Amino acid sequence: MLLNLKFIVGIGFLLAVFMLIAYQLMKDAPKNNLRRAKKHHRLAEKNYNNGHSYDAEEHYELSNHYRETAEKQIKGEI
Repeated sequence: MLLNLKFIVGIGFLLAVFMLIAYQLMKDAPKNNLRRAKKHHRLAEKNYNNGHSYDAEEHYELSNHYRETAEKQIKGEI
């Protein structure tokens, strides 16, 4: 009985830690928006080099959006 309680508490703790990490990665913060901009810029370059210019343009637009949002957050405009 006590072992089951410890197991349940342990699983609950791990779930809480996982949720905290997920929240930190998903929240709208300058650091996360710059990370997203970098990711989309890399994807755009990859698509452009593979000849997928339409997909590359979409990723470049997303990259610019996230970068501009991060800059506004850093300046305090958002």
